[in-house]
Amino acid sequence: MTACPTPTKSRHATQGAADRAGRHAALTLGRHLRPYECPCGWWHLTKITKKGANR
Repeated sequence: MTACPTPTKSRHATQGAADRAGRHAALTLGRHLRPYECPCGWWHLTKITKKGANR
């Protein structure tokens, strides 16, 4: 495990937990957030699509 490059982002232990948080954000914020695995070993959420374009 390495140091997190984005330590201010929320951390999720599993992809499933990050998926649930992303769905919750879609309901409460009206925007889809996609989970990704960070080099630090945690899962974070991003608004950037897999192709790198913002939605």
